Amino acid sequence: MEALTARMRLALELLQDAQNLLAAGSLRSAMSRSYYAAYHACIDALERLGFAPEHFRRRDGLPATRWEHGIVWTAFHRAFVVERREIEWRLGVSLRWLFQRRVEADYRPEVDISTERAQEAVRLAEEIVNAAQRLVI
Repeated sequence: MEALTARMRLALELLQDAQNLLAAGSLRSAMSRSYYAAYHACIDALERLGFAPEHFRRRDGLPATRWEHGIVWTAFHRAFVVERREIEWRLGVSLRWLFQRRVEADYRPEVDISTERAQEAVRLAEEIVNAAQRLVI
């Protein structure tokens, strides 16, 4: 097995943070870290496949200069769910769900974050990180 990339090490660190935050009852922060763990794991898989941000277009039509959230959701789904069929559809769309939960957790104080919702976010992040690590590229 090849060594972990710096990005995958970051994904694993953020996942551990999410798990610890959940255990401590810090639900909003657990949801936020869950999203970023999955986000970085998906970027790692895309980069190992040879993609870089400049292979994609931003919303304004110009070449991307960084991994924008929408680019990552779309590219990961297209590459690993649709084209390579290595990730199941449910998991392929989970990154966007996690993003929406992260936005609620970070920016919508009026939204009640339940323990169950935070647990689901951490579980999905674990699945995505594990799946991204298993991809044979």
